[in-house]
Parts: sequence; C-alpha cells; structure tokens
Amino acid sequence: MTTLLAGDIGGTKTLLALYSLEQGELRQRRSERYSSAAWTEFSALVNHFLAQGPADEPHPGSACFAVAGPVRGGRVQLTNLPWLLEEGALAQTCGLARVELVNDFAVLIYGLPHLSDTQQAPLRPRPGDPQAPVAILGAGTGLGVAFGIPTPQGLVAMASEASHAEFAPRNAEEWALKTWLQADLGLERLSIERVVSGTGLGEVMRWLLATDPAGSGHPLAATDPLETPAAVAAAAAAGDGLALRAQ
Repeated sequence: MTTLLAGDIGGTKTLLALYSLEQGELRQRRSERYSSAAWTEFSALVNHFLAQGPADEPHPGSACFAVAGPVRGGRVQLTNLPWLLEEGALAQTCGLARVELVNDFAVLIYGLPHLSDTQQAPLRPRPGDPQAPVAILGAGTGLGVAFGIPTPQGLVAMASEASHAEFAPRNAEEWALKTWLQADLGLERLSIERVVSGTGLGEVMRWLLATDPAGSGHPLAATDPLETPAAVAAAAAAGDGLALRAQ
C-alpha cells in the first residue's frame, strides 16, 4: 500500500489529506482544514498534520500541493501569503521522497472531463465542442484563472495570471469604483483581482460605505478589514441592501 499526502493551499485556508493507493484506487484516510494565516511556515503545518495521526499510520512517501500562485522551477511565492515554498526543501523538512507543487487552478482543469451532468449547467442552449479549449475561473481570496487545451493525449493545463490584467469598467458606476479605489490605494492601475475576489468584495464594500448615502452609520463600517469579505457575504445572505449591491 502506498500512502500519499495531498494539499490545497489558499490565502484563507489550507486543506491537507492523506490517501492510500490500493489496487489502483485512491482512498482518503484523513483530512484537516487549517487557517493559513495562523501558520508562519508551511512545513511546520505539514509536520503538525502528520504528527496528529495514529501511531501506526504510514508516513507518506510523496506529496502534491496545489498552491495559489505561479510555480516556476519547483518553487512558488504564494500570492496572498508570506510563504515561499520549494519542492526540495519541503521534501527534506517533512521527510518525503518527492514533493510536487502545482498551480491550484491549473490542476483543476484535469477534473473537468469527469464532472457529472448534475455538477454542471449550460450557459447557452447549444452543444459544447469537446475539442475546444476550456477555461476555469474562481473567486477565492484572489481570482484564479487557468486554461486547458485538448490534445490526443488528453487535456494540457496552463496556469494563468490573467486575474492581474487591468480591470475594465463597463459603465459609470464601475468607472467610479475604479477611480476611487485607485486613488484610495495609491495605484496607477487596478487589476481585475482587486475587484473580483474575496478581497475585492471587501474593497467594493469600502467604496460603497464611503460614497453611498446608506453607508453612513452602516454596521459594517466598524468591521475589521480582514473580516469584511465574510461579513459582507453574511449580511447579503440576511438581505442587507448595501451588501447585496456589493456582491
């Protein structure tokens, strides 16, 4: 039996799980969720997770970690965390024979062909082209974007930093948001991720609180900036008008 360690490292949370490979089938043995900001070093978090298992739990030989950032030469500086990860250093510190770092959105491309009908919804009433390129987008702490190109050997995933492209306003309201945020943050340009992401949700709310008449005395005005995105989502779920507008 082969034991493998897998992880999903994001700016807000880190998920770690142990799997066993038995007769060609993966089985999850144990998993935990951690607050990424609570740990100064990722290797310390990995070793903590491994130490929490039962005494007879096999130590994994290999690990694969999906990370929120561009991986170059087996190393990555995470976009929204002060963590610099290197495959060789992680393998040595955590007692692993092999570590592979992959972009968290590029790796999701490989799962797209395996989605069931209940896990997807058509955007347009026309059949899709199975040979056409595919893309995946997702707003978390930041904005993830990746692309996939079909080949005879299967999909080839390509990581992307498209979220750092310029935010392009489509109307007067979005132009006012862009102008205010650039001035408030002291930026020459505003990326898409500054607006379309969990962090961006907080920035949009800050703009509304500062410029909308309903922002004066609003309960969210006193919220800690780090907690604003979650607070906005909760307020919107409760029907708050300004929070719904931010979303």
